[in-house]
Amino acid sequence: MDEFWADATSLSRLPHSFSQLSNLEDLHLHKCEKIQELPSMSGLVKLKLFHMGLIGVQTLPEDFGHLQNLVELHLYACKNLQTLPQSFGSLQLQRLQMNDNHKLEMLPEGFGGLKSLVDLHIGKYSIQQGGLPSDFGGLSALTRLQLQYNYMVTLPEGFKELQALVYLEMHHCPNLVDVQGLPWNLEYLDLGDCPKLIDIPSLRNLHWLKSLILCNCTSLTQLQDLDSLITLERVNLSGCTMLQNVPNLNHNGALRACYLSGSYNSMPIDSDWLKVRFKLEIELHCFCKSAYFGT
Repeated sequence: MDEFWADATSLSRLPHSFSQLSNLEDLHLHKCEKIQELPSMSGLVKLKLFHMGLIGVQTLPEDFGHLQNLVELHLYACKNLQTLPQSFGSLQLQRLQMNDNHKLEMLPEGFGGLKSLVDLHIGKYSIQQGGLPSDFGGLSALTRLQLQYNYMVTLPEGFKELQALVYLEMHHCPNLVDVQGLPWNLEYLDLGDCPKLIDIPSLRNLHWLKSLILCNCTSLTQLQDLDSLITLERVNLSGCTMLQNVPNLNHNGALRACYLSGSYNSMPIDSDWLKVRFKLEIELHCFCKSAYFGT
């Protein structure tokens, strides 16, 4: 057997002999809410893909980190899941998705040992401030990170060490105040709908940034060095009602889409620049308090 599915069954447990399925490569456990505990899985030596959702477990087996061929793991809507085992960082995962696990507030120390992890998605109101471990910056292969709908206040120490990271989503984080330590290699940054975010420091260091989304950051008062981002193609500042001034973007030749409605008090916009950009199909939305156009 190389594939096992249990979907919306009355199954209450997996037998201890389950670990003997040494040829199993694909495991799906879904809507088996009566399962409160998983047996040892160390014998599943060929397991590559594991989907687990709506299961009653509080943690994973301590030997879970022995699944050295596991490359993709999905844990979603496990309402009782509270912890991950210390061995978790020994996995060779490439993709990890954990959503709607509301009691999973912290990741274990050693999580930074996931050196092969490329894509990480942790969303939907679980991770608290301090919930990302101190070795989080050790995820040296991570290129895509989604942390939206979480409760962090600041980025963890070592976050800037994620030098392979090019895509970061942290929108709808209601407590996020500070994003000091953004990795310099980012190309996509979404911090939209973070109502307590006041400033975005060190934009000048994001040399490769192409897309910046800060819509509805209603406490954002300043945005320094935006005009230094010469690779920026898309910026969304709509709904930033406290933002006083936006740097002049007239000389940004890469810009293709600019959303500014309701966001600022004053921004100079060159009329010739507008003509050129409209030819390039720029989407400039300036339904704002007082934009002015100059020559």
